[in-house]
Amino acid sequence: MQQYNILRAIYMSFYSRNLYRDVANNWGGKAFLYLFILVVLTSIYFTYTIQRDLNQGYQATYINIIKPQVPVITVENGKVITPENRPYFIIDPETHTNYAVIDTSGQYTSIEQAKSLILVTEKEVIMQSREDETKTYKVPADAKESFDPVKINDFIQKFISYLWIPIFIFMVVLAYLYRILQALLYSILGKLFALIFSVKLSYWQIVQIMMVAITPAIVLAEIHHGLRVSIAHEMLLYFLLGIVYLFYGIISNKN
Repeated sequence: MQQYNILRAIYMSFYSRNLYRDVANNWGGKAFLYLFILVVLTSIYFTYTIQRDLNQGYQATYINIIKPQVPVITVENGKVITPENRPYFIIDPETHTNYAVIDTSGQYTSIEQAKSLILVTEKEVIMQSREDETKTYKVPADAKESFDPVKINDFIQKFISYLWIPIFIFMVVLAYLYRILQALLYSILGKLFALIFSVKLSYWQIVQIMMVAITPAIVLAEIHHGLRVSIAHEMLLYFLLGIVYLFYGIISNKN
């Protein structure tokens, strides 16, 4: 009969021999559910940091730099129209890199002349695809569009605000599959350890133990990354921590 539930097991995995005996003898497929819940819980903060960095990156680039420099652009009758018949420059204020020129006046007619990566003229869009190669796209004669940087910003902000959902799902699926594979591989060493120390456990019992024994490494890694502390050889340290707890879980089942 099971003694410990999944939430208690998260913190008890750090110290409880009784937990590891319960896992080996009573959990069965519950170990997979435990690992999934652990991955879900530990993916929340990581997803939050990605979403936060996306928001900050977008704020720093488009909202603060690009949007104020881009005019409302109207495409009609095969021509690009801007509020003023003059060149508009999109420049990084820190590096002074000229990313794009929007010029319907005819003052700039080539990438080389504009010294930018993109040049939008009255009838063409010219892009530098490689250092020695440019591509030119004609404005379609039947095109009729309007590009307002404010409206574009509103759309992108709404889109970015929901990106955490696919990111979270992707992270959970990827991390869960990785942790299952990790448990299967580590358990080979665990089985050898069990044979050496005469602990009567099947390979699948050891896999179940490993799915719980990896908890301290996962939790500590999340804390470490959350604090943004640099640790030398962290992958090796977490590998050794996982192995130590696996061996601890196996020895806990020795009669």
